Amino acid sequence: MIDSVINDLTALFAMKNQEYKGATSDKFRNFNQGALLSGELPEQVLLGYVNKQIVNLYDAKNNNPEKLTDINFIEEKAGDIAVYMIILMAMARERNENDKICN
Repeated sequence: MIDSVINDLTALFAMKNQEYKGATSDKFRNFNQGALLSGELPEQVLLGYVNKQIVNLYDAKNNNPEKLTDINFIEEKAGDIAVYMIILMAMARERNENDKICN
């Protein structure tokens, strides 16, 4: 079952990655553009996206607990959070590599 989830997340990540970068080569474009608009770090913008999904999960927990047994709801929310965490890890790695180059 874990392999199936990882395969599904890989496909979701590929789709989301295209959505987030658009026609540019900037793989973090949505987050970088959001940072320019908000004055936050791209990582902070990303966590705002994560918060939206977490709020949806808590709303379900508190108001519609039956949604927590809805596979489509869980896959959408948990899948998005998982993808955001992968992107956050990639951002951290890229920032770390860039810091090494600059120092």
